[in-house]
Amino acid sequence: MQTKNEITDYYNTAAHDYDNSRFGNSYGEFIDYQEKTIVAKLLKNISRNQTLDMACGTGRFLDFAGFGIDASEKMLEIAKQKFPQLSLSQEDATKTHFDSNTFSAITSFHFLMHLNKNTAEEVIHECNRILKKNGVLIIDFPSKYRKQLLGHKTEGWHCANDYTLNELSAINRNFKLKKYYGIMFFPIHRFSPKIRKILRKTDAFLCRSFLRRYASYIVVVLEKVKEKRFQTRQSFTQKQTHNRSWWWFMQPCQYNTSFSFA
Repeated sequence: MQTKNEITDYYNTAAHDYDNSRFGNSYGEFIDYQEKTIVAKLLKNISRNQTLDMACGTGRFLDFAGFGIDASEKMLEIAKQKFPQLSLSQEDATKTHFDSNTFSAITSFHFLMHLNKNTAEEVIHECNRILKKNGVLIIDFPSKYRKQLLGHKTEGWHCANDYTLNELSAINRNFKLKKYYGIMFFPIHRFSPKIRKILRKTDAFLCRSFLRRYASYIVVVLEKVKEKRFQTRQSFTQKQTHNRSWWWFMQPCQYNTSFSFA
């Protein structure tokens, strides 16, 4: 898998034609519509000034955010032309300049899927730091369930980083999985326009059903739980275990108990 600098160089080169080449075709238009429909629903009650779009690229989701960061200088130049009123900066997503507990929501699409596991985990930990309590992190990645089902193996770094829901939840225990959605159950762009219209409704239904984890991509909503509550629960469990240990130790020897240290 390529390094962050190599990925940044790739997007600097692709920036001038990125919007047209990626989202100016039937495949890109469908994904763009599905993703924005989900984000609009999730962020309808959250202010743009409380939302960060991480790896904002050319600004596809900046209609929903007041702040954006990206490592690619050329992608940011285009985003700034579209949204000159917003606060957009070139930054490393693993160590941003924002204060802790700043945002109520962070969106990050088509980003973690390109990173290696260690870097992706650093990004998630940084999101935990800059999100407020009960803030939400909205991210996407290729479905590992689908890849395993179809026996698909990704070559190179593009869309190579995938997860199961349990794997993602285990990265940072300060996040809990709130909900998730599927994106593109069928390769709709490979069908004729007439059939495509019919399939869209079926695709949308399956991507909201119990089968949604088998869609091409999964959009996940992680909520930052209150850290004090988490720590208190952990401390309580440790205390209970400690008390039980002392209770057992202080009991009179009434039973003939054998111990095995195998």
